[in-house]
Amino acid sequence: DGLLTDVPGILLTSFYADCVPLYFCDPVRRVIGLAHAGWKGTVAEIALKMVQTMQTEFGSRPSDLLAAIGPSIGPEAYEVDEHVMSQIRVLEHDCPGNDDWEGSVYFPLTGGKTLLDLKQCNRHIMMKAGILPSHIECTTLCTSSRSDLFFSYRKEGGVTGRMASWIGLEER
Repeated sequence: DGLLTDVPGILLTSFYADCVPLYFCDPVRRVIGLAHAGWKGTVAEIALKMVQTMQTEFGSRPSDLLAAIGPSIGPEAYEVDEHVMSQIRVLEHDCPGNDDWEGSVYFPLTGGKTLLDLKQCNRHIMMKAGILPSHIECTTLCTSSRSDLFFSYRKEGGVTGRMASWIGLEER
């Protein structure tokens, strides 16, 4: 799910606990966006859809966009099965830099499990959408390993609070 606006004074907000908050800003057209990307949103390429919608609805150019990827569960704590990885591999072949995904986006384990870096996966999707790599900021903070700062759905067994991500445009 994602939200977009060009109206100053509106605060876009989403709630999450381990999923990846994605922030978008077009400083030229004065448009902002916020998306929530768990593994399903990542596989559905919510980041790409946000950029495409910014283009069609507001005339944004991907090369003008600034993006940020906020705290989420990190690859050291996010173990997935083959069902998820089979869908991630489809993205791998369709994104820039797909020659280095193993060892940077995912890390195979024994027994058919894999550690997955959703933040880096979404970064690749943002680049596929045309956002310049130098225009994408990505935190390394992990919600699971930093339970002193964040809520983690996985670490806390689903019984946890939620964090809020937000973005807004100032009035001129």
